[in-house]
Amino acid sequence: MTLLKCDFESLSYQTSKGIFIKTLDDEFSIVREAAIKAISEIGLLNEYFAKQAVTLLLGILNDETDQTRIEAVKALCKLHKDARLSVSLNVKA
Repeated sequence: MTLLKCDFESLSYQTSKGIFIKTLDDEFSIVREAAIKAISEIGLLNEYFAKQAVTLLLGILNDETDQTRIEAVKALCKLHKDARLSVSLNVKA
């Protein structure tokens, strides 16, 4: 008998990733901003999710609206300030 091993953190992130990608690409900025806030809140609760979410949030820095980009920066700062998460961002100007 083979036991199936499952990484629940990874599975949980992969499941929610699709939902967040869809909402981060929504036509309404208020939906994108709500998704950004949700990502940062979940990231504060789960280190694995936070590390994976950084990529999603970096993609939002190219959003068409200023407020959405500001929310993404706030979320990245919030996750970076969390003692459990240390992320090095290499940004090219």
